[in-house]
Amino acid sequence: MAQENVQRLAQYKAKLVVLPKKSAGSSYEQLKGFILPLAKPTLRVKARKATDDEKNGKVFKTMRHERATGRMVGIRQKIAAEKEAEEAMKKK
Repeated sequence: MAQENVQRLAQYKAKLVVLPKKSAGSSYEQLKGFILPLAKPTLRVKARKATDDEKNGKVFKTMRHERATGRMVGIRQKIAAEKEAEEAMKKK
């Protein structure tokens, strides 16, 4: 993507016309020619058969489990830190 932008910028600079600030003698049409388009990537995925893993997978259950795990990360870290502190107090 970055390389495409660099190429597009180089192409733009090659076609760029810079006019002097205040010159009464020169008249130039702005936007002479065509405007350089942005190349859009194709996002379409061709249809295919569902695999056995996709057919037998529990997608909704997996998503809910992962969301819950993500939400509980901080709480679980806090509980683990409290247990470590408690264990350290018992050892003293």
